[in-house]
Amino acid sequence: MVTVLGGEDYYRTLQVHPCAHPEIIKTVYRTLMLRLDKHPDRGGDIQEAQTINEAYEILRDPAKRAVYDRLSPGLVFERAPQTHSSSAPAAASVAPGGKALLEKVRSHLSAQYREVGDSPLAAAFDLLLEGPAPFKNRLMFSVYDRFRPDDWSRVFGLFRLVNLHRSSWLPGADAVVVVADEVEDRNGFLRECLRRSSVSQWAWGPRSLALLEGGRLYSEFFLYLAPPLADLRSVLAVST
Repeated sequence: MVTVLGGEDYYRTLQVHPCAHPEIIKTVYRTLMLRLDKHPDRGGDIQEAQTINEAYEILRDPAKRAVYDRLSPGLVFERAPQTHSSSAPAAASVAPGGKALLEKVRSHLSAQYREVGDSPLAAAFDLLLEGPAPFKNRLMFSVYDRFRPDDWSRVFGLFRLVNLHRSSWLPGADAVVVVADEVEDRNGFLRECLRRSSVSQWAWGPRSLALLEGGRLYSEFFLYLAPPLADLRSVLAVST
């Protein structure tokens, strides 16, 4: 039996999307407890650790998770209709303007990038594009109708997750791009993008967090534009 106490949103607790693949949930849980020092033995708060453990115990079990989803629809995240497999997010979760833009990006980059939909990481994004070997540079898009400061923690969690899923042996470049029609506190988010990105051309496997608002890629503050973002900027210049 699953009891939802006080309307707790376990997806928000673990900073994952309601459509997240079980492997994503497991990786995020371990990251929170071990790498981000949420475990009490590493100095974390006992009550917070208990909440994280409670969320993980429910979401790791398919049967308990299904019951939880039925009992607590739409607590924080908009829960997309489950008409697609769990390996890819439902298209209905993408804002109409963002969906059209992603289709344009997908089409223009099809000669250089392939769409990935069969990996646990792909389930966390609205679109994941991967370049050719050996580096396999990646573009990952998360789409919002209106991007608010309350959404930042999920995006930052995804960005950390991307870093964990990249092999350290090859210097492949990754870019996580927030796509939105409207952004609250744009300047504040752009400052965080700059702070969290590795934007040096000498970085081993540069990681970029970027904002694409209303069709405009805010890339001017990057001293060095990693290959995936440079490719995206070229596409946007052609399609406008």
